[in-house]
Amino acid sequence: MRNAGFPLEKTAIDLVRSGNINNIPINVQDVKNYLEIYGTPVAAVRGRTDENKNITDRDDYDFGLKEQVTMQEQTSDIIHIATKKYLISLVCPLQVVLVLPITSMSRQALGQVMQQHVDLVRMFGFNVRIIFVDPLRALAGLRGTIPGVEIQPTGAGDHLPKLDIRIRRLKEMCRAVLNGIDYKLPISLVNQLVTFCVSRINVQTTSSLTSNWCPRVRRTGRKVDFKKEYSLTFGDYVEARNPQVVSNTMTPRTDPCIALYPTLNVNGSWKLYNLRIKMVVSRSTYVKMKHTPDNIINVMNNMGLQKGVLHATDIGLEEIETVEEAPPEPRVQVHIPDPNIVEVIEDNRGPGNDEALVEENEEEEGGR
Repeated sequence: MRNAGFPLEKTAIDLVRSGNINNIPINVQDVKNYLEIYGTPVAAVRGRTDENKNITDRDDYDFGLKEQVTMQEQTSDIIHIATKKYLISLVCPLQVVLVLPITSMSRQALGQVMQQHVDLVRMFGFNVRIIFVDPLRALAGLRGTIPGVEIQPTGAGDHLPKLDIRIRRLKEMCRAVLNGIDYKLPISLVNQLVTFCVSRINVQTTSSLTSNWCPRVRRTGRKVDFKKEYSLTFGDYVEARNPQVVSNTMTPRTDPCIALYPTLNVNGSWKLYNLRIKMVVSRSTYVKMKHTPDNIINVMNNMGLQKGVLHATDIGLEEIETVEEAPPEPRVQVHIPDPNIVEVIEDNRGPGNDEALVEENEEEEGGR
């Protein structure tokens, strides 16, 4: 393949079968076996990848699949994964799980994240009527800060069983995915790992649902496209098209990237960690490589040595303890963010910085 100039599979088979080359020591099945085992060579991908003309195809909406009960109840809590804190919410009867990172435990920061959860639900025509929270001082103090939504702290020591099950499932999936990659994951990518696992959980049906439709389909009325979303998993090595490449130059058409999570827009875009520019990017045209070569593994391992490595033991089952309900603090004005923006990627060019994000937003780029 290399000596022939990295031809397409059909061209390579024709070279073997046509009889134009004497003394060729391989046959057609050898070519097929090679591509089945090793996949398309990286050099061929970087040299030939072009813009995908089909990314503008739109999925059909079936509003008969969408949940008809518009009033929802939300249960929220704070969880620890590795060194980070997250606000996790379960919205019923949709049964959708939402997760966003928390920058601090201040009442204002928690209020902003809680407002984003409410806005994500409203984006699809649903309204949160009441939010049940543990009696943490910061969460209990949010009462009256979200217009039209009642925030109801539970009793001290009470459990939120449905949400606890989702938390356990999320952490189990995070540990499983972490153990399935070929390198040591930098701890700076823990937010992306959580986002990927939440996107997968929301496609799974549960016994509490009255139909076979998963929570995401019930929320959007749009079924999941296997080719767009399940063609990759977190941590896969892909060659993604560089949209800034000029077509009449010899510049490689793709960049080496690590798959993070689907953006869930209608184009089937994925968030990828670009190893060339060291930034998180969105791409709709990419090629999954069958194997992760040693040089890519070394790059990720070195990144982990610099920023710290996420271990499976860092994803524990312990939750922060609840405390007695504190007196409500004075009401503050809570910033209402743009509901179309749920991901904030920090500049990671300096040492120790995170380029974190999180949670699924089907229309993040589909409406652009």
